[in-house]
Amino acid sequence: MKTTKTPFNLKKFIYVLIFPLVIGTYGCSNNDDGDDNPTGVCNEVISSATKFSNALTSYQQNPSETTCNNLKNTALDYIEALQDCQKYTEQYGDLEEAAEGYRNLDCSEI
Repeated sequence: MKTTKTPFNLKKFIYVLIFPLVIGTYGCSNNDDGDDNPTGVCNEVISSATKFSNALTSYQQNPSETTCNNLKNTALDYIEALQDCQKYTEQYGDLEEAAEGYRNLDCSEI
């Protein structure tokens, strides 16, 4: 059975993004009247989190350059959505280190 190793940095940044994903998913209310977010910008976090989760699953099931690049791009979109939502930036601070890690990820080495 062939095993593949995920680069350490990728694992670190996956964990950095999974925590807000879980918190964001459980932190949403079905009866939210929108007063906390009048512009609706934070709604993009849930959509981006779902896309990131799907890309992560795809990468874990089939680690390849294509799935790595998809994970990288969806992770950057997710980080951008988190950064655009004041609620998350106040809670988690600067996510630029995670974004930089994904920007520097070389999927051709997978």
